[in-house]
Amino acid sequence: MVVRGRVAGRHRATFMGLPATRREVDIAFIAIYRVEAGRIAERWLVGDELAMMRQLGVVPAPGGH
Repeated sequence: MVVRGRVAGRHRATFMGLPATRREVDIAFIAIYRVEAGRIAERWLVGDELAMMRQLGVVPAPGGH
């Protein structure tokens, strides 16, 4: 099973060593689940962390904007 979605929120606490910026983020993700006997046996999750870091101001946008 595959799920594609978006997560949105505000950076209000230290996250990955980065103090709160109070900025809003909105990132896309894809989750892949392996189901066995009607139960989730494994999960893989990929989120757009580069987009999140750009929105938080940690990584500059292309072209320096």
